[in-house]
Amino acid sequence: MVQNAINTYKNDNDWLTHFLDDCCEISKAYIEKSGVLYSEYRAFCLRTGEYVRSAADFYFALEAEGIMRKRSNKGVIVYGLHLVSEFLE
Repeated sequence: MVQNAINTYKNDNDWLTHFLDDCCEISKAYIEKSGVLYSEYRAFCLRTGEYVRSAADFYFALEAEGIMRKRSNKGVIVYGLHLVSEFLE
C-alpha cells in the first residue's frame, strides 16, 4: 500500500517524462537544437502549469536519462530526441 503511494507520487512528479512523452520522439538517430528544445520545454510548462526548471536542471535531467548535448559548428545540439509538432500529425 505504501509502495503504491510512493510509485504514484513519483509518476505524478516525473516532470521530465511528462515533457518527453508529450513533446518528443526519442531515438539515437534524432537531433534537436538545444535552445529550441529548452524553449519548447518552457512553453510546455506554461501550457500545463508545471514548474519551470532552470536550463541547468533541465539538461542535467536529460543527461541522467542518457540524452547528451554537444557543441557543434551549428550551435549546441541535443542527441537522441527531437520535438514532435502537432502540425505534422
